[in-house]
Formats: sequence, structure tokens, C-alpha cells
Amino acid sequence: MALAPDTRQARVDEILDAAARLIRKRGDSNFTMRVLADEAGLSPATPFNLLGSKSGVFRALLRRSLSTLESAPSTHPIDRFFLSWELCAELYASDEVYFRALVIGSQIVPDAALLGMAIAESLLTEAVALGSLARNTPVRPFAENLDLMGVGILVLWSRGLLPSERLVAQYHHGMAVMLSTVVTDESRARVAKWLRSAERVLRALGPLGEADGSAAT
Repeated sequence: MALAPDTRQARVDEILDAAARLIRKRGDSNFTMRVLADEAGLSPATPFNLLGSKSGVFRALLRRSLSTLESAPSTHPIDRFFLSWELCAELYASDEVYFRALVIGSQIVPDAALLGMAIAESLLTEAVALGSLARNTPVRPFAENLDLMGVGILVLWSRGLLPSERLVAQYHHGMAVMLSTVVTDESRARVAKWLRSAERVLRALGPLGEADGSAAT
């Protein structure tokens, strides 16, 4: 018998809460689905039935944590692009061990939806309507590329190849460069401001892998 929606969501929440506890206790995501089911107090089949796989569990955890992307201040859509990533990066940096393990365990690529592609697409559509971006901007491919850039940055970060202090500036720089190809006069200065800010941070940190030691073998 299928579970009622409320009961199903309650079970999913129990599984996700248990997975989060295990990651924090262990410092990694290398536990079995049976261990997860035991931690959640559910039958061994329940996590599989509700979330499909262990990576599905981790992806659901990431989606839940990244709901903060939707809470960026209600400002100009161009600014919300950059502010949303700041919220994401601050969240990840606030609990590095947990989120590194979660990103690795989720097998994040190529699930673009994890990093808010729908949010990016919505902001792009709004910016085009306001005249901030060119009317012929290919919204969906643009959103996908922004999101995949974020995925790449997070994968490097999760494996210790990109330090947390570079998370915001690295993505802001790439996003500003991409937006500059479709920006209109209405928001050209706005995008340039974010680009200059990111460049200042990256110059101060120096080339990736030198001063910070992030290019570890």
C-alpha cells in the first residue's frame, strides 16, 4: 500500500536526519544503507523504496540544505545571482567536514538541479524581462552552464583542491564573466562591480594552489 503524502515525507525526513547524524559522527559518507536504516529505526528496504539509492539520499540532503539559495534578499535579479551563491558558500564553509562528505557521497555531477538551476533560470528570465540581459539570452542553456560551473567548483572544494576562502570569489568571477556576454547597459555597471570585487579577492589570495597549498598531491 502506498504511503500517504504526509507519512511518506515524514519517513524521508527521518532518513535524511539519520544520514546527517551519521555523516557528522563519522566524518565521511562511507556507511551502508542498512546502517542508515538502523540509524533511522526503519526497515532496510525503506531508504531504497523512498530515495532509490545512497547517492539519492545525499542528493536529497543537499537539496534540503540548499533551500537557503531561495532566501537571498529580494533585490535586483542580477544581484540575487551573486547573493545566492554567497549564502550557499557560507553554508558549506560553516560545516566543512559535513558538506565535503555530503558532496562526495552525492556523486553530484551531473545533477544540475542540486545547485539551484531552477532558481538561476527564474532569475535569468526576470533579468531578461527587466531589460537587464539581452532579449535573445538563451535562458535554459545559460542556467545550465552557470550551474555546472558551480558543480565543478564544489567538486574541487569537496576534494580539498579549492580552499573555502576562494568559494565565493571563484564562482562570482566566472558568473560575472558569463553574464557580461549578455548584459545590457541597464546592468553593465552592476555586473562589473561584482567582477571587480571577485578579482580583488582572487588577486589577494594569489594563484590557486600556490600560497594556499590547495594543489596537494
